[in-house]
Parts: sequence; C-alpha cells; structure tokens
Amino acid sequence: MALKIKLTKGRLTAALFKSFEDYYQRIGIDRGFTTRKWEHWKNSPHITVYKASKGNELLGWIIYDPDRSTIEEVLTPSGRKKTTPAIQMIDALIAKENLLAAEILEEDKEKYKNHSICRLLFFYHRHAKL
Repeated sequence: MALKIKLTKGRLTAALFKSFEDYYQRIGIDRGFTTRKWEHWKNSPHITVYKASKGNELLGWIIYDPDRSTIEEVLTPSGRKKTTPAIQMIDALIAKENLLAAEILEEDKEKYKNHSICRLLFFYHRHAKL
C-alpha cells in the first residue's frame, strides 16, 4: 500500500526560508519580495506552517492562513531532484481544511498549469465577476 502524504504543523525555519528564497531567485523575483512576505508571515498570528511528508521523506511545506482559508505558499526543499507532489500536498490540505483559496502569481502559473483543479481556478479567476 502506498504511503499517503501526512501534514503536520511546523514552523517558519531557516530551511524553509532558504527554499522560499531560492525558488523566487530562480524565477527572477526580487529579494525584497521574499523578505517582506517572510516578515508578514512571522508577524501574523494566523499563519500555519504544514510540513508535508511521506514516510520519513520531507516533501515540502505549505504556508496557510486559516483565518482567510488561503494557501499563501507551497514550497519544496532546495535542491530536491525528484518531481515533487505539490498537487498531492494541496489535496492533503483540502482534505484537512475543507475550504481553500490560493493567490497564484503570474510567474507561478507554469508550476501549476497541468493540474485540473488549478486549471479550474484559473478559469474561474479569468471569468469571475467580483
């Protein structure tokens, strides 16, 4: 039987910050963005960090704001070689939290474009009358 992804509450750590910073540097986002976002998360009493794992393997982290039911970020460890099951991590969070929203930066659309749930979110975002 395949192991399921397990989400456990974690914290904002140096390893998480490194992965966060590395990812955004790779896609050309200014370091000021990561610094401001990190400070926002550190100062927010509502931010929850989930560590995603399968067995003993760390798959990544989800930064979640339960007050707004919003996924702030989905990250994987820097230097990870395997294809990461980020979508499965999101599925695990949906099963845990029931109601979610996510703001996806234009630069990140490529990261999620092949998942049906994300295609639905993109479609809704383009066509919603808010």
